[in-house]
Amino acid sequence: MGMYTECRGWIEINDMDFNTEKFEDLMGKVEDISERASQCVSCTVFNIGFNWSPYIFIGGSIKNYDDDWNKFLNFLLKNLKVSEYKIETRYEEEDDWTKFDAILGYSVC
Repeated sequence: MGMYTECRGWIEINDMDFNTEKFEDLMGKVEDISERASQCVSCTVFNIGFNWSPYIFIGGSIKNYDDDWNKFLNFLLKNLKVSEYKIETRYEEEDDWTKFDAILGYSVC
């Protein structure tokens, strides 16, 4: 069995005009980061919350080759108007999920 990195969390977007079309355009640019980072796209969904705020939800595991999750997350945070977010990553080392990193962030509008 190979080693995996697991990632889960959410990003609230501070842009009421952000929609499914803009989300799909952004996800189409992920391959520019790295070929394997595009695997993260299949683990990412866009939704409008009950308060009409746009959200991106992330959750999944991909094989460890490089720093693909971090590249993907940094890409999202750089290219979105982020209101607040919480993302957790867990890295498997030799079939043991002992390395745990949590990324917490809050931006003031």
